[in-house]
Amino acid sequence: MHIILIEDDSAARARFAEMLMEAGHDVVPADCGRVGLAKLHQGKAGALITEVMMTGMDGLEIIKSARSRHPKLWIVAISGEGKLVPASTALTLARAFGADRILYRPFGKSELLAALKR
Repeated sequence: MHIILIEDDSAARARFAEMLMEAGHDVVPADCGRVGLAKLHQGKAGALITEVMMTGMDGLEIIKSARSRHPKLWIVAISGEGKLVPASTALTLARAFGADRILYRPFGKSELLAALKR
């Protein structure tokens, strides 16, 4: 599957991309929402994985934009504990904005891959 992965933390982005590629997925990483959405709109992705709490364009904006232009796209929202907003609140909002699955950090490879299954 062709997956757009939006994560502003470079170490986490590399770790998640490695998990996905080891499972045979084609991963297009992006370090921010603007870049990730541009990559999404350029090609035919089967899924979008996005961090919810990021500086600049946050994951909720990304989900809303992606869902409006790609209504059938599979979207997975991920988040850990934030300084201002608890992960549970952020991920509940992500679900309301159109995420198909939500993942609380920390999670392992099996959980990430399971979230991609429809």
